[in-house]
Amino acid sequence: MPELDTLRGLAILFVLLYHGLFWSLPREIMTTNARTITAPFRYGWSGVQLFFVLSGFLITGILIRAKDGERYYQTFYIRRALRILPAFLLLVVTLLATRLITWKFALVSTAFAANISPLFGVPMGYSPLWSLAVEEQYYAIWPAVVHRLSIPLITITVTLIFLASPAFRIWAFLHGQGDHIYYYTWFNIDGLAIGALLSIVARKGRLALTRTAVACVVLGFILVVVATLAGTGITSRQTLAGAAFQSTLLYLIYSSLVALTLLGGSSGRKFVRIAPLQWLGYISYGLYLIHVVCFAVFDRVAAAMGILHPPYGITFVAFRFMIAGGAAIVIATVSRRYYEDFFLSLKNTFAPPAKLKVE
Repeated sequence: MPELDTLRGLAILFVLLYHGLFWSLPREIMTTNARTITAPFRYGWSGVQLFFVLSGFLITGILIRAKDGERYYQTFYIRRALRILPAFLLLVVTLLATRLITWKFALVSTAFAANISPLFGVPMGYSPLWSLAVEEQYYAIWPAVVHRLSIPLITITVTLIFLASPAFRIWAFLHGQGDHIYYYTWFNIDGLAIGALLSIVARKGRLALTRTAVACVVLGFILVVVATLAGTGITSRQTLAGAAFQSTLLYLIYSSLVALTLLGGSSGRKFVRIAPLQWLGYISYGLYLIHVVCFAVFDRVAAAMGILHPPYGITFVAFRFMIAGGAAIVIATVSRRYYEDFFLSLKNTFAPPAKLKVE
């Protein structure tokens, strides 16, 4: 599905802009002009929500196709390990070498529990690892669910998860756990769930996808209208409505985007096959892992060279983004072509994919 590489590219671009032009900058010592120009990038974190929808869609599709095949679990986990572990373990070594994380956080991260590290008394370290932990915890549980349940029961399960998730977040907000809503897996599973639902719908053809896209748009519009009329402040997670329903709205938007992308067809391919975004999608995993390191190293080198002179103007901010962001893209490209692809080439040797079913 090359069209989905465009969406991967869009997701990683959002995250790159967020971390490079908003999250990693000390905004209190930036010029007014720089703060104003970079302010819109504060919403780039939502690229992670798009990744969750894509992951739920793709992983569920893989599992359903292999549902009745031999070596179901072995095939899935070997192929996931060859995709995830090489770049991840190299990143952990890099983070330890640059002292960006502690050895305790490294241990928690290698157990794919970075997002819940506070539960073990370990402060959250390198931020991109939280969403990778959510994905890995999903991989640990979801294959067994898909294998044991029928397609109708899977459909019911993911629908209930999506509908119930806002209630989980409301409970957390009312009990003073609002910060955990950002990271803990059980507060983020509705993105994976709606992606899984979309995967099931896609098996039924273009008409079902069209109806799903329309339904997502309509539900999202209704949610926005209700929130606006009620003055609930859904744009901020510091409010009850924002904590509960902001992610719901994003998941509806991104699910409709995925559905519409899949509906592109031959006549619409030029709109959904965007070469620069597909390239970013191709290197998205490595880029997601390494880009925050690049911005941190740039800041260290700039400080050592004495070129950090607050207040930071837009020229410096743009220069910093081009150098560090560009370095991240180059490193991710080299990693994909000369490191990750070697392990990916072993997939068919150690774990041949399940044969596609004709329905």
